[in-house]
Amino acid sequence: MTEKGKSNHTYNYGLALLKNIMCFEVVLLHCSDMYDSGVLGWLSYLTSMAVPVFVIVAFYFTYVTTRKELGRRMARLYLPMLVWAVIYYIVFKMMAAGARLAGSSAADGIDVSINDFFWQSITGHSPNLNPPLWFNFVLLILTILVFLLNKIPERKRTYLLVLLFIAAIFMQYSGINMMLFGKLRIELVYSLGRITEMIPYMIIGIFAQRYLHHIKGVFWIPALISIAVIRYCGIFVNISEKSFEYAGAEIMLVSTIIFGLFYQIDGEMIPIVIREVIKKLSSLTMGIYVLHVLVNEVLCGIRIAFNLNIPKRNAMWALGVYVISGIATFLLSQIVPKKIKQYVM
Repeated sequence: MTEKGKSNHTYNYGLALLKNIMCFEVVLLHCSDMYDSGVLGWLSYLTSMAVPVFVIVAFYFTYVTTRKELGRRMARLYLPMLVWAVIYYIVFKMMAAGARLAGSSAADGIDVSINDFFWQSITGHSPNLNPPLWFNFVLLILTILVFLLNKIPERKRTYLLVLLFIAAIFMQYSGINMMLFGKLRIELVYSLGRITEMIPYMIIGIFAQRYLHHIKGVFWIPALISIAVIRYCGIFVNISEKSFEYAGAEIMLVSTIIFGLFYQIDGEMIPIVIREVIKKLSSLTMGIYVLHVLVNEVLCGIRIAFNLNIPKRNAMWALGVYVISGIATFLLSQIVPKKIKQYVM
């Protein structure tokens, strides 16, 4: 996926920068405890917006109308689930075997089963392998939905999208979504329960593709004030008990504002060198996403094996995981053939 929209065929450096930031937010969410105040408090707050922003960006750029496009997109989403399920399974098995040979009690914590591999390769979510790839599964389902919607005339499709948006919000606030999926086995809970939570972001991305290029100007001050008011004033009803972490108006509104702000950044105002760095780092985000859980586990294993007194579960640890994952992605991208790379990272 590139930062080129259907309605604007120039590379969008603002959205590329946003992808880099939100990729770090994902790593921070999975590899660090959360903070309440200061800059780290804001970074912790924005971890909830990372996946919604990625979904908005994905469907801003995705316009699937033919079966060939659908097949290519489905392969692009599913093959990383399968390939990385294999890689994670093998590496974790090797790590567990090594820990047993060393007489370490850590072996039981990282050992995995065929059952783990099965669910990881089907739903993108096994708690013992690489659970964040539920994201690919949900995107795959939503891509099929968009393909079917694109078969409907545009006026009717617009009405249907609005109704779908309202229905998804109703299912979240009424608790129906939680009732339907909350009691399933853990490998299905998030992969299925979050489909309804991601539908509004899908629709926001589709409408952004249609209409956002008509809006001129960047309204940073009122937008940032709005986000601060939303965070600190608690103006939206908390529905966390009915949520799979991404439901509700607060996350939706803040994610949309953030997307809109970065969309409007003028790439010409960014120095050429910085633009190239942003573009290169943006090309690594998918690799970082699929690798960071593995990198985190390997670093934890090294820390235990060598009895290193390095604090973990903090922002610096997460930054280290992010950087090492980025370096690993870059090195792999130099080795893996381009035709294969696009379906792996």
